[in-house]
Amino acid sequence: MLSTVVSSGPKVMHGSRTWSSTLSVAVSHASAATHQDVSRGQVRGGRNGVQNPGKDVFCSMRRSDCRELSLLLSLGPSPELEEVRRALAAELEQWREKPKLATRLLSDLAKERLPTLAALVLDCMQASRVEVNLFHVNAAVSACAKSGQWQLALALLSKMPALRVLPDQITFETVLGTASICGQWQLSICLLCAMSQASFIPDLVTHNTAIAAFGKALKWPLALALLQEMPAAMVQPDAISVNSAMAACAAAGQWQLALSLFCSMPEVELSPDEISYGTAIAALSRGKSARCWQLALHLLSTMPQRSVKPNGIIYNAAISVCSNNGQWRLALSLLQTMSDDLVSPDMISYSTSISACEKCSEWQLALALLGHMQRRKLTADAICYSAAISACEKCGQWVQALGIVSEMTDAKISHDRISYNAAISACAKGFQWQQALCLLGGMHDVSLTPDKISCSSVVSACEPSGEWEVALEILQSMPLVGLEADQIAYNAAISACSKGQQWQLALSLHRKMPDVRVMPDEISFNAAMQACAAAQRWRDMFRLLEELLLLGLEPSLSCGALMAECEQRGLLGSEADILGGLVAPHSLEHSSDDGWQDRLAEDCTPSLAEGEHEL
Repeated sequence: MLSTVVSSGPKVMHGSRTWSSTLSVAVSHASAATHQDVSRGQVRGGRNGVQNPGKDVFCSMRRSDCRELSLLLSLGPSPELEEVRRALAAELEQWREKPKLATRLLSDLAKERLPTLAALVLDCMQASRVEVNLFHVNAAVSACAKSGQWQLALALLSKMPALRVLPDQITFETVLGTASICGQWQLSICLLCAMSQASFIPDLVTHNTAIAAFGKALKWPLALALLQEMPAAMVQPDAISVNSAMAACAAAGQWQLALSLFCSMPEVELSPDEISYGTAIAALSRGKSARCWQLALHLLSTMPQRSVKPNGIIYNAAISVCSNNGQWRLALSLLQTMSDDLVSPDMISYSTSISACEKCSEWQLALALLGHMQRRKLTADAICYSAAISACEKCGQWVQALGIVSEMTDAKISHDRISYNAAISACAKGFQWQQALCLLGGMHDVSLTPDKISCSSVVSACEPSGEWEVALEILQSMPLVGLEADQIAYNAAISACSKGQQWQLALSLHRKMPDVRVMPDEISFNAAMQACAAAQRWRDMFRLLEELLLLGLEPSLSCGALMAECEQRGLLGSEADILGGLVAPHSLEHSSDDGWQDRLAEDCTPSLAEGEHEL
């Protein structure tokens, strides 16, 4: 029945003959995984990464109607087994005659999400030879489930033979549900196999839980395999089954498969619900095809025919599809349709719409949407602000970008690196190097560490005005903070030196690029050659040109600039002709005279000023 899915699990499991031996294998795998997480410092006990889910209970020390629970809470967050045994000494004797009293305590521990204490209570009962029954174990497993402690839940399940208690369907399903929530897909496979070995038939809930676990782990082939094998197991899939499989495909970017599952629902007499539509449209948001936005709108239009009303999640998914495919007008139209359908747009609706405008450089509309959010009493988050700043950046609207940064500060919205980088880039495009430099310095004030993009953008801002000193200072400081300058930063710095008439520094930067594993491109050569031409350093200029051609780079733009410089410097016609011939990439390769550049440089080089020297 589960052959396809089981074959994807731990290989040693296949030889197991009993459910307990299968669980022993699962426990060993869980222990190994936990050990690896500890080694990497990644242990995150509990659903929300809390080591002790009951810590808040101990902090508050609230009064409890259960005397036994109060006794246990008084022991603190990490009691020892012997402490628990002493605290419950009198109760343990009563439990021999009235086991329901133990069930009540364990149920209270489950409500308080105290699985460790629940497990200790079971240990005390076993050590004191107080009979442990199925209700006791299921209550303790429930405590594990409510706090996301899948390792402890698995340990309790595997310990049941030692307690002389047989698990039931509820036990397996509770542990499986905990594993699913925590994304433990391999454990889910083991549990499915163990259930069959224990003569329990996995029901609809069990299958749906396992499919969800596979989806969380991006194991969409397993999710599909289990869905396909359900009829053979005499289990009819429901909408939840298909929706979970669709979600698994969507999360992995398999939007075609997700859409295929959606379309197959009527064939098995299943009616798509809100979750079905939302999942299918969300899957389309991950697609790269130009048809995705059309398919999303088509799905949206068919919802009334199935008496399914679009909700905010569905509209947000459709807006996202349009945004990702550059359909900003449709995204805004859907935003308006939400209000017309009495569906209140939320922050996600607006942030996605602003992002749609940003991708198409519609900065005015992005700012308008930001203002509309405020009028609707919706608090914009950093994502909304960053998208609006990026929209301004693409159009060089540095004043508006700075205004949004200031607005974020006034609204006490935590700045992120994306928003600052976009604002710095906007200033760079607006030739506002002082503002860009100010933003770079201000990042430390908001506990942000500049990255390579931040620094490169400031260097680029210095380039148009020839602020070579600032550009070089930032470039030289990058390695000191563990940042590697990229081609953009070097090109901008070379160009800044060129415009600042610092030809020696421009050449030095150009020569340094290969040493720091940054390869010069046409822009690098062009900027360096322009610096040499402006300083009448013809020999250096022609050497750069020769290197440019040898690297197979496109020389046309560079040679055009050089020819203009030659004409302005009054070169003789024959010399200009030679330079013009270099525009053809093959002219250098077929030149049989190796000394042409030296003779040309001798003819073109004016007398050097006193004290001037080559690098």
